[in-house]
Amino acid sequence: LYDYLTEEQRNEIREGIVKLGLNPGMEAYLGTAKINETLTGAYHNRIGWKEDYSNWSFVCNGGLTVAALAIMDEAETEFCADIISRAIKSIEYPISVLAPDGVWDEGTSYWSYAMRWMSYMYESMEHTLGTSYDLYYVPGVPTTGYFPIYNSGPTGAFNVGDASPDVVNN
Repeated sequence: LYDYLTEEQRNEIREGIVKLGLNPGMEAYLGTAKINETLTGAYHNRIGWKEDYSNWSFVCNGGLTVAALAIMDEAETEFCADIISRAIKSIEYPISVLAPDGVWDEGTSYWSYAMRWMSYMYESMEHTLGTSYDLYYVPGVPTTGYFPIYNSGPTGAFNVGDASPDVVNN
């Protein structure tokens, strides 16, 4: 898509990524984000994910990493590198849940969601920076692919809370 965009379109997208994604993400990392407490889940969704053990941490950190990598070669290089560094530090929380054997305490449905964003993050770093900083080898990560198999049976998967009982098939 990049090659088909005009310079003006590229700039508008880049500015949107910074303004609507990276800046609010950095506010969360720094603890300066403004939170509207009248909104359901406002703390968790606006800032709580940065030190969270749930799937939401992989989603937010993964998204911020992919966004930063998308623009860092053309603008905001040091700012983007700072975002990525903070994202890697922040995923220490949810990645610790996988240790030692790859299980995910939110069930297979949320495991799938979390692992999708973890993969986006890791693969984007691998393809853009040439490294995923050995995050694939953190205890629990190499074996987590077995989790949905071991957590599923003939009638479905065991899940937690509002997660779907469906067996993960993607």
